[in-house]
Amino acid sequence: MGNALNDRLAAWLPAPKRLFAARGADVPRPGRRRAFLGLAVAAAVLIPVLFEALPDFTVLVRVCALVAIYAVMALGLNIVVGYAGMLDFGRIAFFAIGAYTAMLVGVPLARLLSQHGLGGASYLAALPVSGVVAAAVALLLGLPMLRLRGDYLTIVTLGFAEIVRISITNDIGGLTNGTNGLPGVGQVLPSPLGLPWLSYHAYAAVGPFVFQFDSNLYWYLVALAVLVLAVVAIRRQDVSRLGRTWAAIRDDDIAAAAMGVSVNKAKQYAFALGGFWGGVAGCLFAYYQAFISPESFTFMESIFVLAIVVIGGMGSISGVLVGALVIQGLPEIVRWWATANLSGQAASQVSNYRNLVLAVVMVSMMAFRSQGILPPKPFFRRLGAAVADRPSPPPGAASGKGRFSRRGVSRPGSGAGAGDGAEARPAVRGGGAAAGAAVAGGPTSEMDVLAAVAGGPAAVMGGPEAVIDGTTAETGGPEAETGGPTAVAGGPAGVGKPAAAAAPLLAARGVTMVFGGLRAVDGIDLHIGAGEIVALIGPNGAGKTTFFNMMTGLYTPTAGSIEFEGRSLAGLKPHVIAGLGISRTFQNIRLFKSLTALENVMVGRAVRTKAGAFGATFRTPGFTREEAASQAEAEKWLAFCELSGRANELAGSLPYGEQRRLEIARALATDPKLICLDEPAAGMNPQESVKLNDVIFGMRDRGITVLLIEHDMKVVMNLAERIYVLDFGKLIAQGGPAQIQSDPAVIEAYLGKGAEAFIRAARRPRQAVGAGGSAGPAAGEEG
Repeated sequence: MGNALNDRLAAWLPAPKRLFAARGADVPRPGRRRAFLGLAVAAAVLIPVLFEALPDFTVLVRVCALVAIYAVMALGLNIVVGYAGMLDFGRIAFFAIGAYTAMLVGVPLARLLSQHGLGGASYLAALPVSGVVAAAVALLLGLPMLRLRGDYLTIVTLGFAEIVRISITNDIGGLTNGTNGLPGVGQVLPSPLGLPWLSYHAYAAVGPFVFQFDSNLYWYLVALAVLVLAVVAIRRQDVSRLGRTWAAIRDDDIAAAAMGVSVNKAKQYAFALGGFWGGVAGCLFAYYQAFISPESFTFMESIFVLAIVVIGGMGSISGVLVGALVIQGLPEIVRWWATANLSGQAASQVSNYRNLVLAVVMVSMMAFRSQGILPPKPFFRRLGAAVADRPSPPPGAASGKGRFSRRGVSRPGSGAGAGDGAEARPAVRGGGAAAGAAVAGGPTSEMDVLAAVAGGPAAVMGGPEAVIDGTTAETGGPEAETGGPTAVAGGPAGVGKPAAAAAPLLAARGVTMVFGGLRAVDGIDLHIGAGEIVALIGPNGAGKTTFFNMMTGLYTPTAGSIEFEGRSLAGLKPHVIAGLGISRTFQNIRLFKSLTALENVMVGRAVRTKAGAFGATFRTPGFTREEAASQAEAEKWLAFCELSGRANELAGSLPYGEQRRLEIARALATDPKLICLDEPAAGMNPQESVKLNDVIFGMRDRGITVLLIEHDMKVVMNLAERIYVLDFGKLIAQGGPAQIQSDPAVIEAYLGKGAEAFIRAARRPRQAVGAGGSAGPAAGEEG
């Protein structure tokens, strides 16, 4: 009984306390959200009944109607600011566009419909028309404007709002009647559809209350109905592919683009949808007021709407509703109280202090609760249904553990020395202390491994019997991994096959990148065959990540060409390149930390899916199938990277090594042909490196080509079949692991000038002077 009660209580705990719940914990069901929404709507409908007992019923209902109208407009702004992360000071412009469109369209439409007794229904047609006109203006404005970022975008939106207000004031086109405003329709017309119980002056009894169904109550219920529609539509968009892309570009638009998200298109969607709801709110305002003028659309109104979103909680629908009550409702109630209870001058002074109180509230919120009154709860950003609790895959089933064996990489349970995921310590024949430390669990940086050559001719680098992690290096002879046209691609994907036998998957020719006077990359030639694991190494600042950025569209090469499957990548946007089949990770982890692990990986499916706002809003069959397929694909790659148990946790809360694997899972979700891993082992411990090796071999087993940047030489020598070495932007060496290890230019690049002479001297037998003055091998040294 006690356990059952605890389970029921845990199911209703606030989301932040349940973020780290074990896999399989009760995920909030959509039915509970619908029940909560239903109760909220019922309470809002019954508010007028309770207000009827108060002396100023009409004033209070009017306040409720304005709160509902401004909440609709704020929900549209929340899409732009809260979801997509664009600071917009000009949302009042679309409110004005919707209001004037309603008057220009609604008045003649009402006259036409009144001939059939349906004049009051004109707003039913004016609402979507106003919304569409405002959305169209927002879309056209967004085409050039959304290329701006940060403060520049904010200034442009503010300027646009002022342009609209001044145009209305100056009666541009003779449509707005300038400062005199436009009289409208609304309160003088009969009820829509001729239903007598909706007529404005009917009386209704609810329990002990008898209230008049006047125009204020009528428009309050209409605004409330539109508000409910807006909440449902925006909520569905938020938990869809569209909402995930908004969250992705808000958190990190560069990483979103690399995952195939068209950043400009996603921003235009947000801007247009925000404009639509702004126009709808303007239409409601015009019909309710029955008169509009430029004074209703000032800059301060933009500040009020932005304050609703910021104080309520950016990205939170419930927060916006509470913010509308606080910002729009509370001052009106204070003014009503002051008018009813204070003298004329005192009441006027109270009204004048409303803006000061609002400013104090905003500053206090930003200082002490910057996330807002009701911030968004990421744990509840579900797909519309709880994630099914599926059994964990058997060991080795998801990631391929135990199925790959290359160059002595240990696998748990795969032989001696493997236990609890620990990495085996392979013996090095004849190596010195430095070599043993570098290979057998010691430091694994490039300098450590390269310095190991001083340990003698049988050390890691050098000598025909050199051992790399327990496996004899392929050095010399016809089977040498030379990295040239006849290089041998090791492993199951290319044993015995010349790398140049077929056209390369990716070919770079003379690629150069110049930043001012700095040549970050200087004339690189590089080719990668399908199914290979190729490493790109070099000291810090050698140009490795710059080359990745050129491959994935973040930079445009100054000179040279990069071709993928014979197609030039020059000038292509990152999301287009991702669509061709090139995905990547980043040197510094760039996850979408406000999303869960599952949602992060589903963002990677954006490049392979197409559902938009219409499908998300109306839950079309195509949208439902696509979401289900995306979720299944994301769960598959989470399992592949051994992260199934972390699916519902925030990405930012995961341990470092799991964040690295999550970034790889997200990149794999794009269905890449070539995946570029930028230092994936950085910061990992030996056990995490073993898991990373399994994951990378599993990629190659699935036919995915891997290009790897890595500073951990043990990882590079375990994985890479061919290696390219950069130094100061130039390609200084290429070939198989053994060839690279003994290349003088590589050794000099890592250890500095004179290193080769030092290594040669270190390889010579050291002589000890005996008692008789003769030189001989020192004690403990090899002769």
